[in-house]
Amino acid sequence: MSPARAALAPSDAALRAMRQLAGGIGAAIRDERRRRRWTLRELATRAGVSVSHLHGVEAGRPASLLTCARIIQALGLRSE
Repeated sequence: MSPARAALAPSDAALRAMRQLAGGIGAAIRDERRRRRWTLRELATRAGVSVSHLHGVEAGRPASLLTCARIIQALGLRSE
């Protein structure tokens, strides 16, 4: 592996922070979806993502900013 490529590898601390952030976002999305009594399928359709991808996001798997923005917009929430 080249030194430049090795320098781009995220640190363990960065990976932990990313997992924690993804888990928090996923939990917030799941809680809001449940509060509205929407199914995974309903939110996935509104957001333009697959049900399996939405399920992964809710489970805390990292997602792209575009995916998060689509889901947040579908819920009518602010991205703060």
